[in-house]
Amino acid sequence: MNLLFTRSNKLGSRLICAVSGETVSHVAVLFYGEIVAHMSFTGFKLEMLDDFLKSHTVVLRAVVSGKTDVDAAKGVAKFRAAGHGRYDYPAILAFGLLLLWRRSTRDSRPITRNPWQSKRLYMCTEFAAELMGIEDGGVLTPHTLYEKVLQCTSATPST
Repeated sequence: MNLLFTRSNKLGSRLICAVSGETVSHVAVLFYGEIVAHMSFTGFKLEMLDDFLKSHTVVLRAVVSGKTDVDAAKGVAKFRAAGHGRYDYPAILAFGLLLLWRRSTRDSRPITRNPWQSKRLYMCTEFAAELMGIEDGGVLTPHTLYEKVLQCTSATPST
């Protein structure tokens, strides 16, 4: 399984990068080398890699050993069967405000709780973290998820 960490020229991506101070604004799951599953502002998307790359630039990639394409496909099917698929707008707003507060006060402690996070709505990091079995996806930026994946699994960075 591969995780793709991306950015784009869209307003949402530019805003996320500006608020987080990071080079990536989005994470998606690539499986079978050509199918991309991810949460966009419009909700869950499953699309072909070529179509995904029309609007996203891959900045970082993590190849996760121990998690197969079959695991990814089963995780996506389970996610969809549970009725998930809507984007968590309140959570991203709260998370953005928390990030801005931390930057303005120079508070370097990690955010450990997102007060507006919903159990049935998802941001891109929550979706990818859930497929990876990582608990705290709602308080991670895409780049901190990348770092956590490299630490918690036998993932390797890739270009």
